[in-house]
Amino acid sequence: MSILLVAKKDFLDAIRSLTLVAVVGAFTAFLAFFTYFKFTMSPMTTTTVSDLYQSSASVVAVIGTLLGYKSIVGERESGSLKFLLGMPHTRRDVVLGKFIGRVAVVVVTVIVGFAVVGAHYAVLADSPSATAYAVLIGKLLVPGAVFVAL
Repeated sequence: MSILLVAKKDFLDAIRSLTLVAVVGAFTAFLAFFTYFKFTMSPMTTTTVSDLYQSSASVVAVIGTLLGYKSIVGERESGSLKFLLGMPHTRRDVVLGKFIGRVAVVVVTVIVGFAVVGAHYAVLADSPSATAYAVLIGKLLVPGAVFVAL
């Protein structure tokens, strides 16, 4: 129960500090630029879901690394970690709660980014597949979570 409280606090802190808005905006802009470039600038080649995966996997890894950076150390530097550990949370609750909160930010980022670009992909792709698109989103969440954990 305490883990979920810490995760909720961390997710709400990401919203308040506009981290979530900035990450979602940057990721969506990257995906929109990539799909526009891939579909309109090079019409001679066919674009598949694997092209989207190859281009966005490294970006999701960078986003995960940036979100995981200073998740606990930043609280220690600001002094709010003492307050957080002064509550009835164990250290395990704090670490797992921070991890879940940051992974939630990655999940929201990937889902919103691909939801916005999905309409563009469905219109312009040669053979759009909703199943392959959903699998792509799931495949991108795994490295995002791994890089948050680092």
